[in-house]
Amino acid sequence: MPSVELDDLLRLPAGVVSPYEVDRRGGATPEQWRRRFSDARDDVRAAKKALRASLDELDEMGGEKGNWKMTPPGLGQLQQQQQGPSGSASPDGNQSTTAPLNYGLANSIRGQKQEVQRAERALRDLEVEANLAGVPEDWRH
Repeated sequence: MPSVELDDLLRLPAGVVSPYEVDRRGGATPEQWRRRFSDARDDVRAAKKALRASLDELDEMGGEKGNWKMTPPGLGQLQQQQQGPSGSASPDGNQSTTAPLNYGLANSIRGQKQEVQRAERALRDLEVEANLAGVPEDWRH
């Protein structure tokens, strides 16, 4: 049987990487940073896609002219009297440029715009955090 020195028994084999030797920046490994950046970019893409779909739906509601707004009853007649007969009114006398036709869709679009801003802000914050931690560029892709 070959003899093994005591020092050899107390050392890890050459191919084993110690968890303390893993390159970490800001407490995270390269894979963790890549995952965080990937997730942040996916959030931005998903938020923009949802907003784009709602805006397309809004355009479809308006027809070819993109005329998708109206006013509360009575307000259009008041505005038409102030503007004179040349104002662009719908057949029922309402102005066509003051309030969204579909309030639910308008609220959804407003929320989706806020979600896009939130996702973009989260990605910028992650960039700042990575810069402060000295994260290399190749860990961000």
